[in-house]
Amino acid sequence: MLGATGAMLPLSAIYLQIRALGSPVDRVGSISTQFALAEKDGLTPMLGTLIAALFNVAGDYLLCRRFGVSGAAVATVLSSLVSSAFIAWRLGLRRLWPRPFEVPSLSDFGPFAAFAGPVFLILLMKIVLFSLMTAGATTLGTAPAAAHQVLVSVFFVSGIAF
Repeated sequence: MLGATGAMLPLSAIYLQIRALGSPVDRVGSISTQFALAEKDGLTPMLGTLIAALFNVAGDYLLCRRFGVSGAAVATVLSSLVSSAFIAWRLGLRRLWPRPFEVPSLSDFGPFAAFAGPVFLILLMKIVLFSLMTAGATTLGTAPAAAHQVLVSVFFVSGIAF
């Protein structure tokens, strides 16, 4: 698909494995960004993105020549780490980063479950439905699967934007 050869599969797997190791860092960055945006602070996430881009370019320059795809993946994970740390640091300066971490009590869980329970079930049903539709489309061949992916993407963009 898209002209890729079978020789790219092992390289893609290596890249994905390294990036998967960095997924906790990505979660911290995403949550930190949401904290900042909830406080109407768009500057911090923007600066974090700029820092990540600069570190990623520098990391790619330094690591790709010697380590290839693995270097690109490491550069991306490290840039995400630096960006996440920057955003968390800025939140900490404004005392918006939770310290110390507290485990919620059962009394905290009740109101959350009352709201999140139905939302969770709806999202779970949507995920199952779209997974089944995607699995069905892929059994029809490459072109129908690609068309399905395009239409699902248009649907999600339209649903979020409007």
